[in-house]
Formats: sequence, C-alpha cells, structure tokens
Amino acid sequence: MTVGHSNMTNARKVHVQVTIEGQTCRMEVDSGSYLSMVSWATIKRLIPDISQKQLKRQTLMLKDYQGNKIRILGIGQFRVTFKEYTRVLPLAIVDRDRPSLLGLE
Repeated sequence: MTVGHSNMTNARKVHVQVTIEGQTCRMEVDSGSYLSMVSWATIKRLIPDISQKQLKRQTLMLKDYQGNKIRILGIGQFRVTFKEYTRVLPLAIVDRDRPSLLGLE
C-alpha cells in the first residue's frame, strides 16, 4: 500500500524569500527534508567572510530524491528571517551548487 504518493509530473515547487544573516535568499520549501540546505557558493555570496572552519563537521549522509549522495561540508547556525519571524537555524552547507532548500527544522 502506498500512502501520500503523487505521480504529478508538473507539480509546482513552492519558493519563499528569506534573509540569512540579513542577506536575501530564495529557498525552495522541501517538506520531505528535515534539514535546510544551502550551497557553499550561495553562503559565500551571502556571507563573503565565512570560512569552512566555522562550520561544524558532520558525518551525516544526505541523499537527493533520486538517491544520489550529497556531500555536506558542515552545518552552521545562521539567523534566518521569514516575514516577521527570525530564528537561529542550522543550515547544512553542501559542496555543489544546488538549489537552497528550506526543510522542516
């Protein structure tokens, strides 16, 4: 039995505009992901003086929806604002240029 499965190939993606440390970032809402994810290229554009040494090393293994491994450089704590809500959230920083994803955490 399959529950909650959709075979819609033209399903629309939902994007939101957030700020990360005061800099605007467009993120895709991914309710299937626990973690939020931003590429190294994106975080460097938003926070030019960040270094990988500031990220907490991780042994987590992420996979995309096709099962491909996603290498995590580390996880950082960043001030993220959506509308009037601001929270410090963990963001997984990944090595390849990928869309920024806003997960459930």
